[in-house]
Amino acid sequence: VVILEHIKNKKNPIHGIVGKGVTFDTGGNQIKPGDFMYDMKWDMWGAAVTYALMKELDRHNIDKNIVACLVLAENVVSSNAYKPSDIIRGYTGKTVEIIHTDAEGRLVLADGMSYLGKNYKTTSMMTIATLTGACMVALWYRYAGIMWTNEEFIWNLLDQSKVHTEKYIRLPFDDHFIEKTKSEIAD
Repeated sequence: VVILEHIKNKKNPIHGIVGKGVTFDTGGNQIKPGDFMYDMKWDMWGAAVTYALMKELDRHNIDKNIVACLVLAENVVSSNAYKPSDIIRGYTGKTVEIIHTDAEGRLVLADGMSYLGKNYKTTSMMTIATLTGACMVALWYRYAGIMWTNEEFIWNLLDQSKVHTEKYIRLPFDDHFIEKTKSEIAD
């Protein structure tokens, strides 16, 4: 974990950004097909973009309190790699059932978010990640998929997307999908 702080006034709210930095992702024990393995060195783009964003905040002297957490890891096959059905304990103390060993990004992001929330009392938080190949299959290189619970922020980002180079599209994020994440044997 690498923490970057851009604190201008401690009396003002602190916003958090968590960047996924999986430096290489084989898929773990549920290994990726060979054709998809070579590009997995790019699974650290979320952390790289977050780092660049923090550098720009400093360079432009932006008057906001922002703290970033770069969560760095590898997901490789080894004698102590997680297996499907393993139960792990996250930073919050809650248990998580490993359904698929190629879902490591969600785990490191969750721990980064928990760390910032606990130690910085953030009022808002955003994650930046290359999170799922399925999203890219659906949207290809035309759009970046986004999910957020803050309606104002989503609509602002989508409006900005219409006039700038990078295009975003909102992905579904409702009770149906939250219900699908529940485990019978873990928190």
